[in-house]
Amino acid sequence: MNEQKMGKVWLVGAGPGDVGLLTVKGRTLLESADTVVYDQLASPGILALMPETAEKIDAGKHAKNHKMEQSEINRVLIEKAKEGKRVVRLKGGDPFLFGRGGEEMEALFEAGIPCEVVPGVTSAVAVPAYAGIPVTHRDYTPSLHIVTAHRKRGNREGIDYKALAALGDVTLVFFMGIGSLPEIAEGLIEAGVEADRPSAVIENGTRWNQRVLTAPLCELAKRAKAMNIGTPGLILVGRVCELAERFPWFLQLPLSGKRIWVVRPREKESLLIPRLQELGAEVMELPATKICDIEETKETRTMVQTAVENLLDGQYEWLLFTSEAGVTHFFQKFLSFGGDSRKLVQVKIGSVGPATSKALRKFGILPDLEPTSHYGKNLGEEVANMCKGEGTTKRESVLLCLPEGVDSDCAEELKKAGCDVTLLPVYRVQYQKPDWAGKEGFRPEKTDIAMFASASAVQAFEQAMEGQEISKIQAVCIGKKTWEAACRCGLSHAVQSDEVSIDSMIEKVLELAKNNQRGKISGECAE
Repeated sequence: MNEQKMGKVWLVGAGPGDVGLLTVKGRTLLESADTVVYDQLASPGILALMPETAEKIDAGKHAKNHKMEQSEINRVLIEKAKEGKRVVRLKGGDPFLFGRGGEEMEALFEAGIPCEVVPGVTSAVAVPAYAGIPVTHRDYTPSLHIVTAHRKRGNREGIDYKALAALGDVTLVFFMGIGSLPEIAEGLIEAGVEADRPSAVIENGTRWNQRVLTAPLCELAKRAKAMNIGTPGLILVGRVCELAERFPWFLQLPLSGKRIWVVRPREKESLLIPRLQELGAEVMELPATKICDIEETKETRTMVQTAVENLLDGQYEWLLFTSEAGVTHFFQKFLSFGGDSRKLVQVKIGSVGPATSKALRKFGILPDLEPTSHYGKNLGEEVANMCKGEGTTKRESVLLCLPEGVDSDCAEELKKAGCDVTLLPVYRVQYQKPDWAGKEGFRPEKTDIAMFASASAVQAFEQAMEGQEISKIQAVCIGKKTWEAACRCGLSHAVQSDEVSIDSMIEKVLELAKNNQRGKISGECAE
């Protein structure tokens, strides 16, 4: 019997929280992992990148809340690797900076497990940077010193405040010290650090709910308590903290402080996400839909076969596609029934946009029509205009390929113009509830915004958020049918973008963010 192939463990730094600060290598490994052992300090947006099929093990590691002891984590990593798994040990920040990655590496080497370290962007530098604080500056400090306020269990040795005070005008960064903030401030002052030295505490650094407090060292603990500053948090002491109010670049981003939910198919990247992130939003990707073939029954087979035969017989003047999935699934069926794309020469073919046209080119077809705005409504309008003859309406026959059970804006426009439309469902959208839905960090809050580019995205969101309160969050919808779907599922603060376009949706989100008060934007659902 062949021995089972040994797996491998990657100690991956997740960075400080912003999904964009996860390294390219780290994301690639995470998305291809068989098993992910993760800490609570990895942000929800990063945890959402875990593959649907991966085994997910919550190791806890939050302040005073360790779901697994370190020895148990080490054991699990070794065990899973021996099973032949690709194991990602996902750790907040950098694995080797107060992340106990060194201990895990020791255990893996002693057990003979192949392993690799993927450094992460450390919170010590990134979190202050998002607060507008450069940890080094030639006019303010000659050095940076990183200190942990949390010692190994049983170690009674405290922080050497005298040694830190003797360093002079340096930047001090304290990890895991929020609960000990009064003692840290008092210890530094008693050791000789001036009481009015500029200081800061930063909660949830780099994330949508980041909070920054700057104050003289002697007042920092009192003000932090008044603001109810909690974990995860970082403490900074040094003159560079004066620069926070001068360099609030993160706060000045148009969507800073906003968390936005975007539903996308598992098989497809969203065009919205990078645009929103560039504007400062924290985006929660919700891969809650999956494109599947329609159920194979005698009825569906006959329906498709009849449509293909009529198409080849020249009974349709137009063949329209509103998605790349529609192209792929139609031609799979078309070829299975003996279809030949060369016989479509007499048929005019319409594509909703560039991605759909690209899918057509894979089958050797160039579309006759691609609308100027890449949405089903626009495709229907432009084909409808071409169907109109002088004085009367020409009843051209159209075969429209679309998902099963979904209302079509394209079909609606064609029917209004008098075209003879045959709807051919060629695929279906399957809704899937992510296994992390409803867990801590993944619950929608009333300040959130959801963006929907289709009615099916609304349905997917509703199912994924089953049991959660979603009626209070704001929603931006791309068209009337999508807006109506949002209103039906209880999103009473849903609004419709002015145009059927991604740009218009983003403009509406910017308007919502700027307004802040609900009810001042027209188009909200009736209460």
